[in-house]
Amino acid sequence: MLSKARSCAVIGLEGALVEVEVDTLEQLREVLKVDGIDIVLLDNMDCPKMQEAVELRDRSAKSSKVELEASGGVTLETVRSIALTGVDRISVGAITHSSPAQRPPPRGASMRAQPGKRSLSQTLPELQVPARSTHRYW
Repeated sequence: MLSKARSCAVIGLEGALVEVEVDTLEQLREVLKVDGIDIVLLDNMDCPKMQEAVELRDRSAKSSKVELEASGGVTLETVRSIALTGVDRISVGAITHSSPAQRPPPRGASMRAQPGKRSLSQTLPELQVPARSTHRYW
């Protein structure tokens, strides 16, 4: 895995981001030694491990260059506690995993929310976690 990450980072395509997925803190320690990695996806880690991952990154020489993304097991119920670990990004697959297929609205139709459904901002209006950086968010 690490050799592939190095290869991708060395290519350095203009504007391309290099993201590496890890599922252990040991893997994260190895990835933090590689130049050119933009994002590390922390897969299926619990909050204490994510917090430790943030601390590892912050103590490393890459602290201002590598963003950490939480993924796996993220739900609307857990997103707040995950955000408080200090990760930079959160992938909430639960939003799409159980989403029913719908026909797109006709051209020019309004894209209003369905009655009775709540958006993420309505569900967690108090979630205001300061961003570590303000660039390259998708």
